[in-house]
Amino acid sequence: MGNFRPDSRGGFRGRSGGSRFGGRPKRSFEMHDVTCDKCGKQCQVPFKPTLGKPVFCSDCFRKNEGSRNHDGFSQSRMSAEQFSQINAKLDKIIQALEISSEDDSEADSETE
Repeated sequence: MGNFRPDSRGGFRGRSGGSRFGGRPKRSFEMHDVTCDKCGKQCQVPFKPTLGKPVFCSDCFRKNEGSRNHDGFSQSRMSAEQFSQINAKLDKIIQALEISSEDDSEADSETE
């Protein structure tokens, strides 16, 4: 605890550096040269591109974010029907897990 000292606001800040918002130093990202899949412009991204996944420049990325529909999914990625099918499957999985959990609880109470 000797590494911390009170700051001017009455809180504590470590002597090891970092920002005043959480005490973590800023991460530096390795930038990678890529070509935007939408407009063809050369740009850099802070992640290593994955084969088969589109990469966008910052302008195209912002434009793509604006094209999200009301449920938060891009129409090019998932249709409302596909989303409903996934929700139905997840409901079945949750129901099966709840039944399994109830069975386990009953078995535990019978052994006591």
